[in-house]
Parts: sequence; C-alpha cells; structure tokens
Amino acid sequence: MCAFAISTWADLSEDCPQRFTVTGSNHATFVFGEGKCAGELVFDHSAIHALVMLGTEAVAEMDAQYEREEAERIAREHRSA
Repeated sequence: MCAFAISTWADLSEDCPQRFTVTGSNHATFVFGEGKCAGELVFDHSAIHALVMLGTEAVAEMDAQYEREEAERIAREHRSA
C-alpha cells in the first residue's frame, strides 16, 4: 500500500497564503490558500522532516540551475557585444 494517495494537483506560488497548525505531538496540518480555494495536508513528524530535506535539495538544485542560466545569459551577452 502506498503511504500517499491524492486525486488532484496543486500549483503554489509565493503569494499563496500558507499556514500550519500543530494538531498533536506527532501531526501538523498545513493549509494552502484561503476559503473555498484552500487545500490541507496533514503530515506526521517523520513526513515533515522528509519533506524539509527533499525541499532543501530541490531549492539547492533550483539555485544551481539559476546560476547556470545566468552564466549562460551573461556569456551570450558578451558574445553579442
């Protein structure tokens, strides 16, 4: 059995309201959006830790890709100058 099941998808941007509520010693509920457009995810402690670790990897990879793209853009500007 899969430890994760969902039948929809979400696209979050930086202006999406986000909050959490600790709902027990081993659970927290994260709420994304507001009103009828809000979605909730409940995580146990281990799952939050795993998500933070995975998110940290994703941010590092995104930052590295941004740096590569900026270096390529600067190189193209110098070649065309």
